[in-house]
Amino acid sequence: MSAIRLAICDDDNTYLKIIRTKIDNFFSLQNLDIEVKEYSSGKELLIACMHYEFSLIFLDIEMPELSGVFTEPYFPKATVLACP
Repeated sequence: MSAIRLAICDDDNTYLKIIRTKIDNFFSLQNLDIEVKEYSSGKELLIACMHYEFSLIFLDIEMPELSGVFTEPYFPKATVLACP
């Protein structure tokens, strides 16, 4: 079984670490194999999506440069959770 690919995108490192910890804890309890990538901007995430396909994306909606509001429509195959 291949790993579930998740992306976390937030310009605040504190929130990245909090979300990452919660994801790691949840999936370890479920005995599921995951691969998590962290990004600090919508632009960085879009570039990464040229190489990776994600099943689930945690996306901050308020980011400089390219906000989650404008990034989300580019991910039709992934489930996107937009977080203020």
